[in-house]
Amino acid sequence: HIGLFDTQIYTMKIYLFILSIFLFGFTANAQNFKYGKVSQDELEEFSHPIDSTAGAAVLYHSSITKFRYDERKGFVMETYVHTRIKIYSETGLEWANHSILVRETEGLKEKVSSIRGVTFLYANGVIIDVKLKKTNVIEESLNQYWNKVSFTMPDVRVGSVIEYKYIISSPFYWKVPVFDLQFDIPAKVINNYFESPEYFNYKMNITGTLPIKPELRARVENIAISNGKPKARGTTDLLSKQSNTKTDYTKIQVPVTYNVIDIELENVPALKRESFVDNLNNYRSQIRFELKYIQYPNKPAQYENSGWDDVTKNLYESTKFGWEIAKVSYYESDLVAILTEGESKEIRLANVFQLAKNSVKWNGFTSIYTNIGVKQAYKTGKGNVVEINLMLTSMLKTAGFEAYPVLASTVNNGKPATPTTEGFNYVLASVVLGGKVILLDASGNFNGVNTLPFRILNWQGRLLKPNGTSVNVGLYPQKIASKISSLSYEVFPSGSIKGRARFQHNSYRALEFRNRYLRDTEEKYLNYLEDEVKGANVSNYQVDDLLKYNESIIETFHFEAKNQTIISGDSIILEPMSFLGLNENLFRKDDRKYPLYFKYPFKNRVTISLNLPKGYSVKSMPENMAVNLPDNLGSYTFYISEKDGIVSLMVSLKVKEALIAASYYSVIREFYQKILAQEQLAIVLVKDSE
Repeated sequence: HIGLFDTQIYTMKIYLFILSIFLFGFTANAQNFKYGKVSQDELEEFSHPIDSTAGAAVLYHSSITKFRYDERKGFVMETYVHTRIKIYSETGLEWANHSILVRETEGLKEKVSSIRGVTFLYANGVIIDVKLKKTNVIEESLNQYWNKVSFTMPDVRVGSVIEYKYIISSPFYWKVPVFDLQFDIPAKVINNYFESPEYFNYKMNITGTLPIKPELRARVENIAISNGKPKARGTTDLLSKQSNTKTDYTKIQVPVTYNVIDIELENVPALKRESFVDNLNNYRSQIRFELKYIQYPNKPAQYENSGWDDVTKNLYESTKFGWEIAKVSYYESDLVAILTEGESKEIRLANVFQLAKNSVKWNGFTSIYTNIGVKQAYKTGKGNVVEINLMLTSMLKTAGFEAYPVLASTVNNGKPATPTTEGFNYVLASVVLGGKVILLDASGNFNGVNTLPFRILNWQGRLLKPNGTSVNVGLYPQKIASKISSLSYEVFPSGSIKGRARFQHNSYRALEFRNRYLRDTEEKYLNYLEDEVKGANVSNYQVDDLLKYNESIIETFHFEAKNQTIISGDSIILEPMSFLGLNENLFRKDDRKYPLYFKYPFKNRVTISLNLPKGYSVKSMPENMAVNLPDNLGSYTFYISEKDGIVSLMVSLKVKEALIAASYYSVIREFYQKILAQEQLAIVLVKDSE
């Protein structure tokens, strides 16, 4: 029965690097990881033997998922978790906090039980243990779908070893817990074990960069079932395996084959955080299981979703999805009031989009199913993301557009691996106009048409059509967002500088500006702006088109600085890019394992007009420079000239992709290093002789 696992589909990219410290095997079994049996060596270990920077390390982590048969409930999935962690430094103390998400929906609920925990301390040659109290375990409701069980281990200090264990019982056999094979801290031993009855067919998907070799096997176990009138789903089918079934209520033994996957790893390196990463979990080594079908004896297979056609069909038939799009009456009069005969498609689209944004505000919840429904959301003025965007989809269809919903996943939710609703937690609206797909999200505060909130700029979505077909649509922006900065200033013999500036922010640059400016006070933003222009004093500040979300942002202000030049005898030395240039290379590490996530393609263009002080001329200035990234990924240009006492400078930095593969990291690092060096070059002005 091992063949029931589709082990050939591994969504894993194995990078060609040697993990000399990474070993498979069972040698760790020589160490005692029995709960409560912490060794003196573990307590006296002051740093991780391989990763000296680690603030903590997982000494042992075990996650075992099994199916227990219950005659009333059928097969119940149970996961046994056991974790032991060593605290090396203050930065590792955060690992004393642990939380467990518990699913609840449509009368079904997961349960966390048998929580035990202990903190081990070592003092004066004596091991002291402090047990976790039941009163320190807190359960809270997050929303209608999720609860959270959390606890903080007691009396945790640097040098402590903490250990906890618990059981999660779940009726959601189609939602097998994710097996983490890597943590944010190094792990000495990780053991993951999954076994499922022969009737449940799962596909195994492995992600991450570690070379994983699961051990696959099968075992047979008899389950006891009362004969007569069983209640649980599938029990009658199980009894059909027995040809001599009696008619009384005696227990009979039914042999069931369990398919087993066992993985044990040693010395797993930490998943290190880096800048410019979308979601670190996208690169974590994990195993996910997707239920393909259920087949009891002498019964046809019951498929979950065999592909996108099934997913699309089921969603359009759902009262919490497709039926909501068909509802019109609750908004119809308001929609008619904003439509004007003869208006362009673009203006009509913007007006409908704004109506949806104004009518229902986002309550902070994401889902692919409605909660209170679109009508109630419209009535109360608040709704989850799917209520808002299914309402928008319906409005657009009523207004004459070819509009469809789009399944999506937020950056924090990660990247869905297969054709299923399980990996998605978001719904967008879309319009096909002029042969192009325009994406819309009316749940955002400051975004316009075809500009999505940053939380959803992730991988790709799935556009769903009522006829059951669907297509992928990219969620990474393709259009380059630009910031155009113009500075005109004068340098005085004293070395002080006075001038004017104008910044224009387009597309996602404008959204980024609005997110920063509108969520804080203007005073705090001006402090940020003064930092951006390297400490210059800003005055006469003005911003235009702030609330016109489909328009560019224009900033204008005056500035004055006294610390941007160096006086040396009869010379004035200044860096022309001192106000807006790079301060440091953003990419300092020698290598990188993860793609570079810029959120969106961008262009920064700076033009500077510098008036020389009277009686001064240019002695020297930087040379022009142009450098390109390979495969048309980006470019940088620096052009400078002087004429009639005015130095003119035009600088342009362009990155053309939102996500760039890690294989380009070394050239991008060198690219930014050249930019940094160029922008730190100075102009030398010298006083003219009398």
